[in-house]
Amino acid sequence: TKDILYRIRQFVLDQQCTLEIAGFGATGYAADVLEKAVRSDANIVETVAHMMSAKKYCGDDVDVVCDIGGQDIKVLFLQNGTIKNFRLSNQCSAGNGMLLQAMADQFGVDVRQFADVAFSAELSPKFSYGCAVFLDTDRVNFQKEGFTKEELFAGLAMVLPKNVWQYVVQIPRIAELGRKFVLQGGTQYNLAAVKAQVDYLRQRVPDAEIRVHPHCGEAGAIGAALEAKRLVERRGHSRFIGLDAAIDLEYTTRTDESTRCTFCDNNCSRTFIDTRVPDGETTRYIAGFSCEKGTVESKQAVSALNKERRKLKGLYPNLVDYESMLVFKHFYDPEPLPAPGTLVETEKPVRGLFGFGKARSRQTKTRFQRSSEQNQARRKKLRIGIPRTLNNYTIAPFLRTYLETLGVAKQNIVFSDQTSEELWLEGGKYGSIDPCFPSKISLAHIYNLLTHKQKRKPLDYLWFPTITNQRSFVSATVGNATCPIVAGTPNVAKAAFTKEKNFFGDTVYVDAPVNFEFPALLRKQLFGTWGEKLGITEDENAWACEQGHKAMRYCDEELERRGLELLTKAEQNNDIVLLMLGRPYHNDPGLNHEI
Repeated sequence: TKDILYRIRQFVLDQQCTLEIAGFGATGYAADVLEKAVRSDANIVETVAHMMSAKKYCGDDVDVVCDIGGQDIKVLFLQNGTIKNFRLSNQCSAGNGMLLQAMADQFGVDVRQFADVAFSAELSPKFSYGCAVFLDTDRVNFQKEGFTKEELFAGLAMVLPKNVWQYVVQIPRIAELGRKFVLQGGTQYNLAAVKAQVDYLRQRVPDAEIRVHPHCGEAGAIGAALEAKRLVERRGHSRFIGLDAAIDLEYTTRTDESTRCTFCDNNCSRTFIDTRVPDGETTRYIAGFSCEKGTVESKQAVSALNKERRKLKGLYPNLVDYESMLVFKHFYDPEPLPAPGTLVETEKPVRGLFGFGKARSRQTKTRFQRSSEQNQARRKKLRIGIPRTLNNYTIAPFLRTYLETLGVAKQNIVFSDQTSEELWLEGGKYGSIDPCFPSKISLAHIYNLLTHKQKRKPLDYLWFPTITNQRSFVSATVGNATCPIVAGTPNVAKAAFTKEKNFFGDTVYVDAPVNFEFPALLRKQLFGTWGEKLGITEDENAWACEQGHKAMRYCDEELERRGLELLTKAEQNNDIVLLMLGRPYHNDPGLNHEI
């Protein structure tokens, strides 16, 4: 930054002119440190900067902005002049300017001559789009086959739009995005890359209007300048320390043990960037932290941060957090089991297994059958553990109420602790479910139940049902099967804890399947699982199932009531509401990083 500003000043002085800086805007990776060091007027995220720049030069009716820089690719989808959605590739060099420059360097060609070399080719090899490593492998193979550098350059230019639209954007029908496209970013100075993109887009959107930003390499900077201009005009003055002061700014960077964050067990390595302007004012910017604790340097400051977070949490209702607590609480008192011989209405299936849906059952009245007093007394003493994980975040009210209805004391229904780093580090080493961390963490929850929850009194059963199907509020679905990895986790967990030795000991592990899509099938499954273990009758089992369903409905109604209150209040106050879409277990604060 100091070097660029020096060159600007020198250019102006060489023209025997003076330069007045009206404001300073920053975007990109350095924007945060510049905001502190030179007190920039605007610190704007790149996507918004590119949108503002595209609209400034190409009109408010732009549909798609494709920015291909040296380090990343950003494709913005606009609607009514604002960003509707975007795709971003900042982890992979496939298709961006760095890939083209690296290829040019390998052949000793200045990247500015890339297009001239590519346009001299009469044919080109067909590169595989995607990972840059595979592209380089293709390049080696094509060289062995005798393709010239001109042909290789042409092939690379032609694969670039595939990397953008098929690898990054991944939207099959580009025509759905609109018809006015703007190409910007430094890579668009390469006319071979531009021609490849125009040809690609015209094949798929024949009436497309495709424009290259007149200052494509500086488009993001122009967007930052526009925002700085807007803010300075609103404020009435600029915060910028001045051109000379910025050029003469002194700075040091330090990364050592003294800068390491010690406020949690991660011990993140940090960099301190200290700056001092000519008038003696100093600033410190901290880089490299992975959470807000890393932004400060003292325990007092961390305490202040935590206090501020608690204050914010108190101000704003959080139904995600509320639901994560509610589903594992006792909030519904089940109706007691009827006395023996009481005439009750029951639902009977008309025909076999495929008739368990409600439409194929009929109501009949029967005398209620109760289990022996001995079995009832035994159930009151049983202690049953349930992992606080996966789809139990949906069915926990059912599981708890089912057991309570059958006579298990509510204090004897024990859930594992909430997911935390400590819980994972302690219990995550007993097995592996590679594709999915939420499934993997379930092993640590089982370990938590087998160790911490057994200290006071042993668990008689550990219930981790294999949930094959979930009920759905969506109508006319073909099926509501759960994720196979998630459904299979209870069985995998059993293998992990019995592979070398039986960690369960005297605790009986129960992982039999349950299907919440068909209530009658669920009743049959649960009686098969718990009939002998708890010494219950079919009537008691059916009654407990019905109470479990009522608890789940009560939970849903409570959440809907709270949600409606929140939405109504937000509408009245013109507030913003954030909607989190996810799977049930994303309510777990240990999985969603306390979002």
